Amino acid sequence: MKRIYISGKIAGLPPMYSQMLFERAEKYLAKQGYEPVNPWKFDKTNCKEFDDYLMVDLEELRKCDGIYMLANWLKSNGAHVEYYFVKGMQDGGREMEILFEPSCESCLHRAGKKCTLRQFIGIEKTDSCEGHQSKTKTE
Repeated sequence: MKRIYISGKIAGLPPMYSQMLFERAEKYLAKQGYEPVNPWKFDKTNCKEFDDYLMVDLEELRKCDGIYMLANWLKSNGAHVEYYFVKGMQDGGREMEILFEPSCESCLHRAGKKCTLRQFIGIEKTDSCEGHQSKTKTE
């Protein structure tokens, strides 16, 4: 089973909201047959600075077969480092998969409306919402 690391914005978001986004991705990846690796679950008790957290994350990412970029990854310095870490591994000959969560901006409902935050995070469903994680692009 392929181990897929979940990458996205953590710093600057309310912790409960960020954890929920990562947990939702974790459930999605498990349903797709992957073994999700959620950085919220790493032991970071000794981390004090940004680079301490990042080094723990990169060590775990190194053990994975790929990375899943949450839709908010472009707003995260750490997620950029993780993405380019994987790109560097690929350039060095290692096979690693890069998966992308569809962004809310690209998710249009049949009615032509963009989803609400409540629909996006799965609290509220509508007849026109087909789900935001039904498609995954690979690079």
